[in-house]
Amino acid sequence: MGFLKRNWLYILIGILLLLNLVLGIYNFTSVRSEKGKSSKEKLPPSDESFYNSPAPDFAKDSVDGKRIRLSSLKGNVIILRFSRFYLEELPYLLYLEHLAKRFKEYGVSLIFINSLGKHYKESIEKFVHLDSPVIEDDGSISSSFKSNPYETVIIGRDFKIKFKYGMFDKRTIYNQFIRFAFEDKSPPVLKDDEIEPLIKSLSFKDVRSGKIKRIGDFVRGKSTVLNLFISTCMGCPEGRRISLLKEVGKLSGSKGEVLILFGKGNGSEMIRDWAERIGIDESISIGVIEGSDFDDDYLKVFRFEIDPRIFIFDREGKIVYSEEEGDERFISPEFLMERMR
Repeated sequence: MGFLKRNWLYILIGILLLLNLVLGIYNFTSVRSEKGKSSKEKLPPSDESFYNSPAPDFAKDSVDGKRIRLSSLKGNVIILRFSRFYLEELPYLLYLEHLAKRFKEYGVSLIFINSLGKHYKESIEKFVHLDSPVIEDDGSISSSFKSNPYETVIIGRDFKIKFKYGMFDKRTIYNQFIRFAFEDKSPPVLKDDEIEPLIKSLSFKDVRSGKIKRIGDFVRGKSTVLNLFISTCMGCPEGRRISLLKEVGKLSGSKGEVLILFGKGNGSEMIRDWAERIGIDESISIGVIEGSDFDDDYLKVFRFEIDPRIFIFDREGKIVYSEEEGDERFISPEFLMERMR
């Protein structure tokens, strides 16, 4: 007892340290366990109070005069994008539009909700034409969905809200879209031997000369790095991918070409001005996909979880490298130059 009285403070500290250690081990194992759960067991990073609740119905006219009743789309996966249609949001809007077009045959619908009323025609239509319907909201749709501008809502085939997210995060939206559109199964993708002839059959408009060129003709007889974008942020600073391509353009010289292509819907003049502003010189060719074959072919070639995507063609016009998910971590100028030789 004398020992306990003399050393009670040290004993108490020891007990507290032991408890802290036990709690730490418990929390660590809990986190590990939570990370191990499948995506089916976890709620998406959305407004959980709305999760799996019936979607509010509405009937509104689009800016093109077409009457749209939301409940008539029941059985489809519906993407609602609440937007203010500012220029910096264009790349994200085009990404969603092309995603919906690519998987339209699987029952996918996209509706843009204009949160600024009449602002749409003055702000966006002069830069790009969106094929998906745009509804000018008087506040009633935003209120019923408790949504702010820049939020994306995904409604499942059972007409219940599955996901609500407020950031420009393409990969998160894509993963959640696949989750509900394909029930966690892999979406259909082209095999490698199917991609090459499709890419080479596509045509693009050179944003500098205005000439229409066929990709198959462009890549013939020279090594080519082809970079595919759905869109880009015209108001944003130069990103890592553009810096990479500029460096490859300098290193390749007469040995090869670098071609940057953007999806249909991007304006040629806007892209040309953007290229000049961030210093892309004429050693790099820039174009916009042209023609009616765009929706059927380009979107099948494009992988929405890999945005942007690089292909390398050898001098015979054969694909020797195609970028896959996760490759961006190790792609460097040296990596690309090695595969151009």
